[in-house]
Amino acid sequence: KVQHHKAHAYAVLAENEKLQTASPTLCVVWDGTGYGEDNQSWGGEFFFYKDQQLERLTHFGYFPVWQGDLMARQPRLSALFLCKDFLQETNVKNYFNEKEWLYYSKLIQSKPTLYTSSVGRLFDGVAALLEICEYNSFEGEASLLLETLAAYGHCADTYKITWHEDDLDVMSLMKQIIFDINKGISKNEIALKFHVYLADVVLEVAKKFNVQRVALSGGVFQNALLVDLVSKKLQEHYEIYFHQ
Repeated sequence: KVQHHKAHAYAVLAENEKLQTASPTLCVVWDGTGYGEDNQSWGGEFFFYKDQQLERLTHFGYFPVWQGDLMARQPRLSALFLCKDFLQETNVKNYFNEKEWLYYSKLIQSKPTLYTSSVGRLFDGVAALLEICEYNSFEGEASLLLETLAAYGHCADTYKITWHEDDLDVMSLMKQIIFDINKGISKNEIALKFHVYLADVVLEVAKKFNVQRVALSGGVFQNALLVDLVSKKLQEHYEIYFHQ
């Protein structure tokens, strides 16, 4: 009876004894997938918590899902579906043999019945574009490899946050990453810039909706580098709550 990502939010609030708080709280819930209240696949969610109620504020922009759970096992599909409108700028076609490409190039011209806002699938797509993981042999493998790559990166800037109507524009993010790849920027730097971008998103949404408390949950926050980056950006002006 409680939607998957709302359950995540309630859980981190309960664990930190903040269910009864009178102060509004931004709940950031990022993971691989969960059935959403609009019948889509959620996973990049922002909720406003007040008076023991959760309201969905915004989310990462939807992108297509054609192959259901297969997408979670094959990061190459996340890259394909995220970049379907500008494939000529990528090397995604190289991840498929001739027979597969004949099938998928036709499939992406059709209208999907399902969309996702999943940050987990964003990690998969970026990992595939950087050619570090085309298939997951265990859950979260691509994300883990991307985190490891980022840990050895250095960057002076990050990716620009853009909005498409009321949602975060993931297509703009992907175009910026592809631009860096084609420019020859190192994989370590791109991976780190992606992590910094995600931390910047948390800060921007907190500012946008004027909240001083931020609670974070979901499998994406098993990523120690991301947790460190979020903590560093928010700790001076915000109360931050993670699972313990």
